[in-house]
Amino acid sequence: MPFGYNRKAPYLLMMANRYSHAKQMKRKRKMLKQLKTLVGGPDVSRY
Repeated sequence: MPFGYNRKAPYLLMMANRYSHAKQMKRKRKMLKQLKTLVGGPDVSRY
C-alpha cells in the first residue's frame, strides 16, 4: 500500500463511526464505500 492509503483508511473509518453516531447513515455509507474500495475487501462491512 502506498503511504497515502495508510493514512486515509483510518480517517475514513473514524468518519464513518462519527456519522453513524450522529445518525447520518447516507454519509456513513459513502465513507464505508470509499473504505471498501481503498482496502479492497468485504471484511470492512462489519463496521
